[in-house]
Amino acid sequence: MTRKVGDEVVIAKTRRGYVIRSLEDFVKEMADLAKDIDKTVDEMREGLSKMFREADE
Repeated sequence: MTRKVGDEVVIAKTRRGYVIRSLEDFVKEMADLAKDIDKTVDEMREGLSKMFREADE
């Protein structure tokens, strides 16, 4: 992607070094990551709840 004067960018550190990313793309990626984390947390809660219910029986 070619950058132009006035583009909003973010400098992100990766395993391979630093990269310049579009701010919009970076925000979308972080939002997707947050959704994945929320989904994982919900799945863990459900699993723990199920384990505790089974242990009480």
